[in-house]
Amino acid sequence: MSRRIAGLAAALVLFIFSGGLLLAPAGCEAAKKVPPPPDGVLKPSEVVWSQQKDGLSVTVAATDDLNFAYGSPLGITICLYQLSDMSKFTALAATFDGIGKLLGGDIELLGGTALMSRVEYLQPGEKITRSFDRMEGAKYFAVAAGYAHRDPARCSAYAPFPVAETVIKVKRRKKVTYYTAGTLAAGVLLNSEAVTVTGGEGGYER
Repeated sequence: MSRRIAGLAAALVLFIFSGGLLLAPAGCEAAKKVPPPPDGVLKPSEVVWSQQKDGLSVTVAATDDLNFAYGSPLGITICLYQLSDMSKFTALAATFDGIGKLLGGDIELLGGTALMSRVEYLQPGEKITRSFDRMEGAKYFAVAAGYAHRDPARCSAYAPFPVAETVIKVKRRKKVTYYTAGTLAAGVLLNSEAVTVTGGEGGYER
């Protein structure tokens, strides 16, 4: 009888270690699975640029010596744009006459590549903040500024909307990166003679 019990015990131990070990990795792996972000893709080139509420925030700061000409600082007109492509904007911004057209905010001039425009006027030392939805298809934020020196090379600037990265751990030593359209917090600086644009990219890991 004792031999039979010992045999059953040995069989039970063998079953636990053989069957249990075979099933354990699948269970652990399943527990580690984390769903990818909505609209997440595996290549940056495949990112879908859909509309996103409050996807663009812009802070415009003018220095005290803004647009300095004729011995004193002057106010300035600027126009903010969201663009799907930079080529037509860049072509117009290459001449001061083109800058003048961009300052009007007429998106028809850009042949469908302009998705939004907003004209603003700032005085020296002024600071404004604006928030916009990121328009469907928008990949770039650009600014045209009407400086008195009329040098087009210093009258426009832009920043791309970032591609956000989400890194998901799928195994102990393996991670998968998903890419989505990111939001942009743009800073526009208007100093005595030029406009510059800065913007940050975002990403997180989980």
